[in-house]
Amino acid sequence: MDPTMVSRKLLASSVSASVVTLDRHATTNGILYRQIRSCFSFSLAWLSRLMLVGSLALLTACGGGGDEGPNHGFGWLKIEQPTAAPTYTTESDVIRLSGSAFAAPNGVAVVTWAGGQAQSWYDYCVNFFGERVPCGYLHWSVDIPLVVGVNVITMKAEYGSDVGYDTITITRLPDTTPPTVTSTTPGSGATNVSVNASVRVDFNEAMDAATLTSATFSLADNGGNVVSGTVTGLVSSATFAPAVSLPGLTTYTATVSVGARDAAGNAIAGPYTWSFTTGP
Repeated sequence: MDPTMVSRKLLASSVSASVVTLDRHATTNGILYRQIRSCFSFSLAWLSRLMLVGSLALLTACGGGGDEGPNHGFGWLKIEQPTAAPTYTTESDVIRLSGSAFAAPNGVAVVTWAGGQAQSWYDYCVNFFGERVPCGYLHWSVDIPLVVGVNVITMKAEYGSDVGYDTITITRLPDTTPPTVTSTTPGSGATNVSVNASVRVDFNEAMDAATLTSATFSLADNGGNVVSGTVTGLVSSATFAPAVSLPGLTTYTATVSVGARDAAGNAIAGPYTWSFTTGP
């Protein structure tokens, strides 16, 4: 519908409702105040809508608003993170999109994408009468898995006939970055470590658990004698559990070899070693 015609109809509805309200309920000062307040709030709500219609009409006339896609009624949605640009490139297998969308006048717009529904929430403001009300737009956020290559993602906010869209094209590049060790337990140079301690290594990304074995994660004493034990690989870590208690007052060296690979098949850049000493 022509935005000008929408504006005229909404204005006529607002004025008519105001006149009827004041005429029927102007019997006492108390009732008159409540009806004026109700009428004023009603008129302000529709005035906001009229201003939005005018803005949409101006955007259409000036060729703006193209980023939102085929919006309907008062609907709009913006993708703002990780970028407001129409394209984005990453090596990650999951992307977190977030942004803002229109506030439905009588409810909450539902924000969705092809794979499900996003989380959404309002910020709240205080209106003319000191009441806590939604600020006029909502925030939303969602984590979306990516395939290697081009991912075209359209987000939609919808409430009744009001619908807003925004689309982003995300290119996921093949992961060619080697994993790195972020921490170890015990730490490098640690002393007085329990003789019953397990040894743990953490990586900066998801690993291929099948490559985290006793062949790639080992422990040896200062004489070069390899300690027997079991290696358990988790999502981004591995733990070496010695088969028997370690002798006390002995220095041990843990080694992660280049056979350890991330989920994309990238091996660590070189062997990673660190040492610690058990207590008495």
